[in-house]
Amino acid sequence: MIRRAASIVILVLAIAAPARAYVRTTVDGSSDRPIFWMDRAIGVELASAASTTIAPTDLRAALDRSLATWTHAGGCTDVVLTDTGEALSTTTNLDGGPIDHHNRVVVRESDWPALVGPETLALTTVVYDRTTGAILDADTDMNATTHTFSVTDPPGPTDDDVQNTLTHEMGHLLGFAHSPDPHATMYATAALAETSKRVLGTDDVNAICDTYPTGAPTPTTWPPPMASSGCAIAGRTHAALVGTLLVSVVIVRRRRRAGARAPSA
Repeated sequence: MIRRAASIVILVLAIAAPARAYVRTTVDGSSDRPIFWMDRAIGVELASAASTTIAPTDLRAALDRSLATWTHAGGCTDVVLTDTGEALSTTTNLDGGPIDHHNRVVVRESDWPALVGPETLALTTVVYDRTTGAILDADTDMNATTHTFSVTDPPGPTDDDVQNTLTHEMGHLLGFAHSPDPHATMYATAALAETSKRVLGTDDVNAICDTYPTGAPTPTTWPPPMASSGCAIAGRTHAALVGTLLVSVVIVRRRRRAGARAPSA
């Protein structure tokens, strides 16, 4: 569990976090074998019509800004995330079924699965080849069943920002787990109306540039030889089984009232 910490505690965590705190998601049962995309041109499609509360053009604009944030991040990666248009289906890896090789973003307004938990803002479900770690398909489900998403700037005080959430989730799509660095986009929790994850932190830039360096191969072992032994996943991940080649990663919202606890993910 993660408590909403006072500012002095957050300061201590920031100082204690290692220079390279990021964590790559690894093959289930093989903690030294990370997952990754072999092709660095990655398409993402959006089921914009699935949302009745957010205008399709606004939802797409928020997604496109999130994709652009990771594309060529830091000037040292050749990853390109591209909006490939309207999704023809709202079925995701979370629903099961065969792998369709379409990376899909869907807003769920009424059918969020109890298995995942209502505190979860969004869930990215990644399907990969267990032998190589190569990612085959990644879908993101946004929980608009128990959360209110906003595309306004700034978001309302009781809303969750779409771009903030999707930028984090695209990090999971790229193969990154939660970072213990509270200043990172890949940090596990988000406060109501938070927008800081729209912009990558130094740790996030290190993650994508080390994992997908321009003109160089992706390291296929984890942790890398020079990584700090202090790197650790912040909290637990919810797991949903779709076949045998799947890993799920989530972001949860940190409660705003003082002293309240929120599950980590």
